[in-house]
Amino acid sequence: MVEMSYQIVQVMVNGLLQGTIYALIASGFSLVFGVMGIVQLSYGAFYMLGCYITYLSIISLRTFFFSFPLVAIITFVLVAIITFVMGLCFLLVIRRVLYSLNTSMVLTFVFAILLEELVRIILGPTFRTVPRFMGTLEVFNLIIDLQRVIVAMVAIIIIIGMTIFLSKTKLGKAIRFVSEDKEVAMLMGINPNKVYIFIFGVSTLIAGIAGFLITPLVAIYPAMGYDALVIAFMVSVLAGLGTVKGCLPAGLICGLLEALVAYFWDPAMRVIVLFLVVILIMVIRPQGLFGKKL
Repeated sequence: MVEMSYQIVQVMVNGLLQGTIYALIASGFSLVFGVMGIVQLSYGAFYMLGCYITYLSIISLRTFFFSFPLVAIITFVLVAIITFVMGLCFLLVIRRVLYSLNTSMVLTFVFAILLEELVRIILGPTFRTVPRFMGTLEVFNLIIDLQRVIVAMVAIIIIIGMTIFLSKTKLGKAIRFVSEDKEVAMLMGINPNKVYIFIFGVSTLIAGIAGFLITPLVAIYPAMGYDALVIAFMVSVLAGLGTVKGCLPAGLICGLLEALVAYFWDPAMRVIVLFLVVILIMVIRPQGLFGKKL
């Protein structure tokens, strides 16, 4: 009985750690919907791109640098710059026809397929991995994965930092004005188009950083972006589409629920159960657990 209790606690700890990366993935997706009102279906493709940039960077830099922290910092900067710039370029190309819900879904989905196929052609369809650089630590008979702990800490810091940025800084307040009423924001001298470009770039950057963080923990492959897109959608809907600060508790709930379903029932049922929970929440509380009342 005691051993089973430890197993359940272990499962819960692992689920909460996984939930933090879910929260980070969802925060960028929710941000771009809240400000721009579009469904960014290429979001998962930028996550996948972040994974592959991380893989290529680590494999290449490890031959020149022996210090993992230095390799990690350089890789982080590369992922952030490339995904941010690609997001900006993509929006600049299609912005004249983007601000329609149907058009945005079609264009971003087509771009996701294009990016996936390019990666498949250039790097192949095979699964790839990078070595883990941290081991485990036993605490009170619980096995703590230090790599996941670091990932969770970075994810939480990014989400909290983004929340503070949106609520406390001048640019953050301008973004909120645009999301709440574009016409009033224009009367205040705020250029909504510049805000949209910046936010879209930030959202793709967040997707890329999430990919950077998850790469040492999973096998990467060209179609992995769809899994991230599903997670981003479910967590965002659970939190309330458009809310960033609600993504952290919603992500933790999803991670915990997923881990418990896998332990007590069947790992194959995790996504199905999450979808059922999301549907139930949409019926009972359409604005999500932490969103404003519709």
